[in-house]
Amino acid sequence: LQIFDLNGTLVWETTEIDAYDGSPAEGWDGILLNGHEAPQGVYVYRIFARFIDGSIYGHRGKEGEKTHGTITLIR
Repeated sequence: LQIFDLNGTLVWETTEIDAYDGSPAEGWDGILLNGHEAPQGVYVYRIFARFIDGSIYGHRGKEGEKTHGTITLIR
């Protein structure tokens, strides 16, 4: 899971996934990689994962899979 600002700068990421359902094991708390609070606004997320069985989430996704989009951070 990666979070970018609207300039395309990576502001946060994690590579940890929940072994049970494949969802990200942690969510973004609004803190930037440098430890500062992110300003209120719109951010872009992207998800890509390769599962233990070799299947890929986010690669030519199945109907209904959302592998990218926007989130709004409100403080």
